[in-house]
Amino acid sequence: MINKSIENTNKIAEMCGEYEVIIDTGGIPFSPKIDKSIETVIDLVYTKASSWYGENLPYNIEERIAKELYGDAVYRVCRENYLKDHSEDEKDFKENVFKNVHDVIISGIDAVKELVRQNIIEHLEEELSEEEIEKKLKKSLGGVIGAGFDPIYLIAQR
Repeated sequence: MINKSIENTNKIAEMCGEYEVIIDTGGIPFSPKIDKSIETVIDLVYTKASSWYGENLPYNIEERIAKELYGDAVYRVCRENYLKDHSEDEKDFKENVFKNVHDVIISGIDAVKELVRQNIIEHLEEELSEEEIEKKLKKSLGGVIGAGFDPIYLIAQR
């Protein structure tokens, strides 16, 4: 009886075709792609945060959003750029830094990458190739969008 069921299972398996469910990417982690996923995630996050905290988000919420979406790179670079021309003791220091953070995030992934890329180039101690700079940029960006997890979050949300 046991052998008969194994034979039947094998017969069924022979009648079926094989489908590749998980795409072989040659060792590169695979993430699905969704058109405008970055813009959609940013819009969802800011819409929800605004519904909870009002149109002008508190600084700690703006900082948290920046870090969740891109790691600490955007906040760190915006703060550093602001300190080049201003003092941390200024009355509107936090307001201006977080306005810059917000503006960069809302401008999209290209603006974020360019901001962080320029910061990397400014702090280079030696000449690096474009490929090496891109590796540093990718390493600097973290969080949901920086690491490319935005499609996964959208799939889960939907």
